[in-house]
Amino acid sequence: MVWGGSTQAQQDGPSFELSLAAPASISGPAGGVVSYEATGSLTTNGLLEDEDGAQGWSVSVSADVGRVVGIGTDGTIVDAIFKGGFKKTELTTKGTGDCAGRAGAVSAVVLSFTEQVTLPPAGSADIVKVSLEADVPQPVVDPAGDPSCEPSLSRVFYVNACQGAGQPVENKVTWSGQTFLPTLGDATTSICPVVQKPVAFRVDVLDPAGTAGPPSGNVVPWTLNVPVGGGAIPVEVGAILVSNLPDDPDPLVSDGSQGWSMSVVTEECFGIQTASTDNTDVDANYSGGFKKTEIVDPGKNNGRHGAVSAVVLSFTEARFLDPVSESLVLRVRGSMDSSGLSQPGDATPACLVQLSDPATDPGLRGSGQPVKTAVSVQGTTRSPGVTGASIQLVGAGEGRFIRGNANNDPKIDIADAIWIVNQVFRSGPAAECSDAADATNDGRIDITDALFLVGYQFQGQSPPSAPFPGCGTDPEGDADGLDCATSQDNC
Repeated sequence: MVWGGSTQAQQDGPSFELSLAAPASISGPAGGVVSYEATGSLTTNGLLEDEDGAQGWSVSVSADVGRVVGIGTDGTIVDAIFKGGFKKTELTTKGTGDCAGRAGAVSAVVLSFTEQVTLPPAGSADIVKVSLEADVPQPVVDPAGDPSCEPSLSRVFYVNACQGAGQPVENKVTWSGQTFLPTLGDATTSICPVVQKPVAFRVDVLDPAGTAGPPSGNVVPWTLNVPVGGGAIPVEVGAILVSNLPDDPDPLVSDGSQGWSMSVVTEECFGIQTASTDNTDVDANYSGGFKKTEIVDPGKNNGRHGAVSAVVLSFTEARFLDPVSESLVLRVRGSMDSSGLSQPGDATPACLVQLSDPATDPGLRGSGQPVKTAVSVQGTTRSPGVTGASIQLVGAGEGRFIRGNANNDPKIDIADAIWIVNQVFRSGPAAECSDAADATNDGRIDITDALFLVGYQFQGQSPPSAPFPGCGTDPEGDADGLDCATSQDNC
């Protein structure tokens, strides 16, 4: 059988490679445990297109730092082509040779005993899925109090002679009735704690009104519904300084941010025009310090566009932002091209506006030296976290909807009224189709819409106006200031 023994590799014939693919990096709560999956693949070289591929194989895997907690063939090519052969997977806690003293897992497959079923004669095929767990390290805190990650490296790899219920299993491949020893790969995943920096910059869209989606890494996607074919759309974003510094009961100790500098990097699609601290929280806290903001010259920044800004609130007074606060500290205006939006639901490519990462980016150069993103607290420079905005324009128009179906599910019921209450009073997600949430058709989304739906459903009051009870478009178009950029799921 292919899964045991010490058969030597054949000198002639194809060559085989066992590889593993796992996430390059994952994060989780400090001191907790993260789970992830590695996919094992078998690559075949040296065969012609009309030849048969591998008929069976056995694999033996283990891990360093991480732990193998599961193994199987679900979701691999084995599911599609297995025809009454043999397959077995199991976790192991012992082994011999290189696997002595190791926990791991083994898998053995013969695709068929009665039919000529093989892998493709060339290329790679996924043959096994390995489930792993790893402990999340604690963050490392520098003298300024800023946490950062020193990752632990979890490695999963093929290793011969891990042993389950049967004999020790070696990594082997069977082709044309002969056993071959494949080359063996591995995969390493960097494990980091989720680091909550005590100070961080975030880019929000200020105008026009938009919808923010769930963060992806250090970027938040924003969707702006705009008129179809409207040409250049003015867009204003703001840099928000988020502070979660420990408050100090001593009023003479300034625990908030006293000053900061930043480089705002904009993609060319944003068309940056102005940047200013006017009409921000700087106005209320500034007293005889220093502030300078300017648009940068791409020619001096390797083609990068954006703005730099530096603020010291005061040189003579104890001026600082609140230690726990979200403060608008910069406004940046630009324009985005919507001329490619020919019909409702069309979307532009996402356009990124981001703060330069203090860990990797020296910043943009204005009229002076490159400006690094940093925050000063109690005379100490802090390295803030940064979260950018990925902005997408979506053509607004006459999407089809059912009035009152605020949560965009197949029916109108009490859940729609609750959705509206959560949106209005509890910072819940906004309805994807604002026209649908406007149950009273008065151009506003408020508690009246929730009460209206309750009255209709439970008190025999009048139903919502058209489109209702079937799908349709808003008879008033966009005149009420609300829209439905894309049709609801059931329309």
